[in-house]
Amino acid sequence: MDQQLLDRLAIRDLVENWAVWRDAGDWERFATVWHEEGWMSATWFQGPARDFMRVSQEGFAKGVRILHFLGGTSIDLSGERAIAHFAPLADHLVAVEPDAGLIDSGDGDEYRHLFDVHRVDAAA
Repeated sequence: MDQQLLDRLAIRDLVENWAVWRDAGDWERFATVWHEEGWMSATWFQGPARDFMRVSQEGFAKGVRILHFLGGTSIDLSGERAIAHFAPLADHLVAVEPDAGLIDSGDGDEYRHLFDVHRVDAAA
């Protein structure tokens, strides 16, 4: 199979796993989509990936749920780097009272995610 196609498939897998594992609170697997020097920039958070994972876990523990409905993905390859752009719709669910279930906050947002992907030698 063509290397560019394999790269695109691997990047698409990374993008989908980022959303699915974060939304599910699967923190062990969510950590695998990040490089140790990864950086997250969002409207509500800017900082190292490890801190983003921590605050995401804290919110999840308090009942905050964000569901990313994945739209289309565009991947631009350039040597050892790539930019993956996907357009999700995020729905925010909140727990108003313990054990009361989740309530849709009604503030679904359409926005863009950009992944700056670098090929890293796994043997290093």
